[in-house]
Amino acid sequence: MSTNPMFNHIDLAEKQKVVNECGKAEAWFRKKIQQQDAPPKFANPVHLSADVQRKAEALDRVCRPIITKPKPATPETPSCQSPQRGETQPPTAESPNAGNAKCNYRY
Repeated sequence: MSTNPMFNHIDLAEKQKVVNECGKAEAWFRKKIQQQDAPPKFANPVHLSADVQRKAEALDRVCRPIITKPKPATPETPSCQSPQRGETQPPTAESPNAGNAKCNYRY
């Protein structure tokens, strides 16, 4: 399983589903390669590139929704308020560039 923090929000069952589907696709491809190696080179191919393309598209339909699942939104509770229109706060020694912000929160 991936230890990449980018995928921490995806539960283990979904990650396992992706791993299983990729394993099935790889096994299918290896089987087709072995079948292709058996007949003479002048015989018709066992599988075509279109077959591989269809298998890749099927794998994509299963895996893409899982791996591109967005992280859940974390509720932000800023401790400051943005200034009203026309209202400014003078810069302080702690944040000389604060200008229009009522806190030191950086965007």
